[in-house]
Amino acid sequence: MTMKTFEVGLNSYLGGAVLLAFAALSFAGTPSASTEPPVALIDGKPVLASELLEASQGQISNLRKQEYDIKRRALDGVIEKKL
Repeated sequence: MTMKTFEVGLNSYLGGAVLLAFAALSFAGTPSASTEPPVALIDGKPVLASELLEASQGQISNLRKQEYDIKRRALDGVIEKKL
């Protein structure tokens, strides 16, 4: 696998993950409590999975970027050792 192939693969993975997250948010809409099970209850009021996803999306995106950067540096190191 060449560096370019690996880079394209990671970019596709990251782009696909972001696209999937946006699609999930757009389909989530405003579901009724009966169609979406709560992930928690606060004073008897449900916290929905869609709310959790929306609240955590920025942090998850940052983690995916960090994962990409780590793999990129690791690949650079492996390539340097083989040269």
